[in-house]
Amino acid sequence: MVMKSRQGGNADGHGQPPLSSIRLVAFLGLALLLALQKQFKMLLLLQPSPFLDQRMFGVTATPKVSPHNNTTLNAVKLNNTKIVAVANSEYKEIALMWHEQMTKLGYTTHVVATVDEDVHSFLQEKGVRVETLLPRDSGNWPLPLGKPQQNRRRIFGTRWVHVMAQLQKGYNVLLTDADNIFNRYLPMEELESSKYDVFHAYAGDFPIRFLSMGFTICGGMAWFRSSPPSIRYVQSILEQCGSRDLGSMAQCDDQQVANSQFFDNKLNYTFYNERPRDDTFWKHSLEGESQVTGHKFKIWDVNMAYRGPVDGKDGVCPKNNWVAMPLNSIEDPNNRVRKGDAAGERRLR
Repeated sequence: MVMKSRQGGNADGHGQPPLSSIRLVAFLGLALLLALQKQFKMLLLLQPSPFLDQRMFGVTATPKVSPHNNTTLNAVKLNNTKIVAVANSEYKEIALMWHEQMTKLGYTTHVVATVDEDVHSFLQEKGVRVETLLPRDSGNWPLPLGKPQQNRRRIFGTRWVHVMAQLQKGYNVLLTDADNIFNRYLPMEELESSKYDVFHAYAGDFPIRFLSMGFTICGGMAWFRSSPPSIRYVQSILEQCGSRDLGSMAQCDDQQVANSQFFDNKLNYTFYNERPRDDTFWKHSLEGESQVTGHKFKIWDVNMAYRGPVDGKDGVCPKNNWVAMPLNSIEDPNNRVRKGDAAGERRLR
């Protein structure tokens, strides 16, 4: 004979639970499901880069994280910036002059990333520190030759692959065009000890299709911290440039890609100060943060990183200028407004 408990279940404790308990379990299960769904959406936005190996940043199960840039404190190294200029055979003489000028100013970590064997051998014989843009055994170095415009895009896209490779090795990277003119020594510790993951330079009138947002940034003058947020930012560029891994070639106009991320707000940027107007040349610095990658950025003011006329009514290169960049011409065939662009409704003044 089976005896019944006062709660209606079996005396051995295997009876049915009360209805209130079932409702409580169902409610808790639903709450857990909603919480997991929200967490999954966040992981989609901040998914780790396929290039990212967190062991390089000393990440452990309970890492100590800097409140400034979301990188582990034991990964912050001073005087750990590699200064990289990219050159092919057409730019080998310019790259040589760039390297000599950087040495004269007192820099010691500058290197030329070469696109082909001709420029590599030429610079190496001159005593220039060189490294290949892609690994020699990748099958993509030297970069395959095509039409001039295609070659430019391969160099512009693949230099971000090289940046990613250096960041993964633990180096911070100052990426610069070989024809940028550095006028004074700036200790890289000033950038490394800042709260920013990425520094940009203004790009003047290029690309014109983005001028209505008040500014454009340069693809060939930027600094990157070796931090997870910075790596996520570089990954976002590489995804649009078609790179699969650190041994593959990418192809894009990186300046178009980087500016489109601001213009279309693909990375959900928040600005810390007022954006400059599109009709002002002497632009102040601009700071902000991406809510997608988590990287904090600063755009140097025009005095620091100068791209503009060297004479005329707009003034001359600032006396305390750090780096000056060649000015793109509005007649440049790459500097055109695409049909349907919001920026196309505006004209340069």
